[in-house]
Amino acid sequence: MLKKINKKNIILVKEEDQMVKFHNNTFDGIVSVGVIYYQPNPPELLKEFRRILKNGKRLSMLEFGKSLFFSPPPYLKNKTTLRKMFKDAGFKNIKIDERKKLLTTYFFVTAEK
Repeated sequence: MLKKINKKNIILVKEEDQMVKFHNNTFDGIVSVGVIYYQPNPPELLKEFRRILKNGKRLSMLEFGKSLFFSPPPYLKNKTTLRKMFKDAGFKNIKIDERKKLLTTYFFVTAEK
């Protein structure tokens, strides 16, 4: 049984239709799992994440790259292309940890506004 999170300082957005227009510099942190892979325009989403993140705060992200059965989108091809996308969106102190497990490549990314 799942418990409802009843915290005033946490906002969980599961689906795109739940997105609302947040003010600039709203969040102390953003956590994203497997979102970039499915976006039609990932650079624009990263720019939006940066806009709503407070200065000096971090975005943490887990993304899936290459797997045995699926080719990754161009921006998830390797650490270089992923780093460029974050840098072009205005992030700094970008750290990318690439891991391979069960025939899939995973990227753990942290970046600062």
